[in-house]
Amino acid sequence: MYDFCGIGNACIDIVARIDDVFLDMWKFPKGVCTYLSLERANALEKALMAPEYIPGGCAANTAACITTLGGSAALIGCVAQDAIGERFLKDMRDRNIHFTGTPRTDHAIGSTRIFCLTTPDAERTFAAYYGAQEDLSTGDLDETTIAQSHFLYLDGYALNARQGENVFLTAAGMSKKAGQSVVFSPSDLSILSVHEEAVSRIITTTDVLLCNEQEALTLAKTDHIETALNIFRKRHRYGAITIGAKGVIVFDQEGTHHVPAAVPPGPVVDTNGAGDSFAGGFLYAMAKGYDTIRAAVLGNMCAASVITHYGARPVT
Repeated sequence: MYDFCGIGNACIDIVARIDDVFLDMWKFPKGVCTYLSLERANALEKALMAPEYIPGGCAANTAACITTLGGSAALIGCVAQDAIGERFLKDMRDRNIHFTGTPRTDHAIGSTRIFCLTTPDAERTFAAYYGAQEDLSTGDLDETTIAQSHFLYLDGYALNARQGENVFLTAAGMSKKAGQSVVFSPSDLSILSVHEEAVSRIITTTDVLLCNEQEALTLAKTDHIETALNIFRKRHRYGAITIGAKGVIVFDQEGTHHVPAAVPPGPVVDTNGAGDSFAGGFLYAMAKGYDTIRAAVLGNMCAASVITHYGARPVT
């Protein structure tokens, strides 16, 4: 049995410091994301001085938090048979996360990677090659793993795959058939606008909702968080809405409760991955029989810990 099975992007974040001349040479608009071909992504990687490779992807980050806590986790995603894919798979093995996929052997497809380029003014510019994740399909679903997982976690970013909606709905059916619980996290506000119709169908299969405050208001089509909570309590068994430094609001069939944020154990250096770590702590606790309030306390502690170091995953 697994506590968690995530469907999400299998990617590597490539982090490097560059200058404005480099941005001009590559014609990257400062502060925004440019989408790349495989050829250009490979060329950019070679052009960077001492880049840092950080395995990423929201569902993968959440899985890493769960195994760090002592839980069991699996991940469904796509990588290519290349150096980037092997970096990702090595991290999965090192963290004892069961990755169900088989690397794509088509040399025209590379593994997904996100470049984070920081200039001396501390502004970040992104470039992305989506790659193998675009090909995620129902053929990548491992029904045995899904059926054996307490939670099936649907990471909204995976909806960017060409068959993303069909993958989510098919996987949700497998989870429901086995009597397990389906969790949906939009992962980013843009997912709710780009994939609005797909999200509306996925929401009907969702037992547990995890999102931030702005995502909650958008999902509920309201400006009032109390209205959103009333809608969610009728639609989902339980869930959590993170509200930044103020902590989280949890809800279930009995009501709602505010759980204050945890105090970080050190200086805050990188808030990337805080939401993923909250999800990991919260779902691990729920899988172990905690109530939503105690689960949120653990989730907040995990979020507070991960923001004291660079990278979106717990330090091993």
